[in-house]
Amino acid sequence: MKNIELHGDMKLTTVQLRALVKLRRLYADYPGGLGTKDVMKMLGVGRATVLNLKNSGMLRCLKIGNRLIFPKDWVLEYLAVYAYRERPNISAYQKEVLRFCRTRRTITEIAEYMNLGAGFCRDYLLAPLCEQGRLRCEVDKAEVKRHCYITVR
Repeated sequence: MKNIELHGDMKLTTVQLRALVKLRRLYADYPGGLGTKDVMKMLGVGRATVLNLKNSGMLRCLKIGNRLIFPKDWVLEYLAVYAYRERPNISAYQKEVLRFCRTRRTITEIAEYMNLGAGFCRDYLLAPLCEQGRLRCEVDKAEVKRHCYITVR
């Protein structure tokens, strides 16, 4: 496998580089400079874990005054190297979506709850579940552009 060098000493394999490209698409709506809370949300971990990753050198950041700023590219590189799995267990995510959608939920609510991008939720979780008849998509009568999802019982 070919190694590609990024940001000085970090080298990514071609598999990790492909993962990085996918992660950049998934987290495109995040700002370029992330605070600790944003990183916690992206990684699905608590504040102590983010600080431990920073202190261990696995997750790099910039310190500006008392604030820690994590450049989005550096966080995505961490995910590509240490945390990204090429094939997530979609069925486990789908079961969780079905449980969460026992009451009407919007795609934004589902994505935030699952800590995933809205596009990933729509394409890999919601669309297949709707096609299988396990989830129903309804148009919100108050706001026509908004779709709500509810589990079919």
